[in-house]
Amino acid sequence: MFKSIIHEPVEGNKHVPHIEVQDNKVTVKCGKDAMHPTIDSHYIGWIKLFGLKDKVLYELGSTNFWPGLSEPMTQFQIPEIKRFSKLVAVSYCNLHGIYESEVALQ
Repeated sequence: MFKSIIHEPVEGNKHVPHIEVQDNKVTVKCGKDAMHPTIDSHYIGWIKLFGLKDKVLYELGSTNFWPGLSEPMTQFQIPEIKRFSKLVAVSYCNLHGIYESEVALQ
């Protein structure tokens, strides 16, 4: 969705937002097995979640993180999640830029 401004996702990269969906609860974290660092000089500043419906991308929520004080993980409750065909998560690292991942919904 944001291909012109993001880095290519690489498996295992701690910058890429990992999306987990359970019913209408969506968890997004930067780093699947190990979390991205969260220190004053290197941190994830925010994560945004979007839903794709009928070729339109809707922003469903966002979370900002304070450097050194919070891990880059957030949860969203999406009551009408079945209305969307895909979820897209975007994260911002203060040193390395913007990363994106997506997951198709049934």
